[in-house]
Amino acid sequence: MLILNLKPIFRARGIEEPTRFLIKNGIPRDAAFYFVNAHRPYIKIAYIERLCEILICEPNDLFLWQPDKDVRVVEDHPLFALLRPAETTADFKRLLANVPYRKLNNLSQMLSKEIEEKDR
Repeated sequence: MLILNLKPIFRARGIEEPTRFLIKNGIPRDAAFYFVNAHRPYIKIAYIERLCEILICEPNDLFLWQPDKDVRVVEDHPLFALLRPAETTADFKRLLANVPYRKLNNLSQMLSKEIEEKDR
């Protein structure tokens, strides 16, 4: 079963009020509530696209795959790329809160360099 898995992305992006963030960025209130608080059995393609735009991610980043017990899937199936723990992303805001300023500057430079290299 595919599961919408937004909490790690919200945490990584420092989004403390995800429902408000989604509504502010064009997701209807009822959909935003379900995306944050409950599992919805379906999601519109337009919402997937909008989530990717505002969260700066790919569709695969939004989903987690939990294999059904009754269904066998070959070991090299592409769905295995979505097989990961639900909560794997660090809370960068909290993580960086205790880092000395000088080290933050170094981290910023390293991250900028990494992003620059990936854009090439």
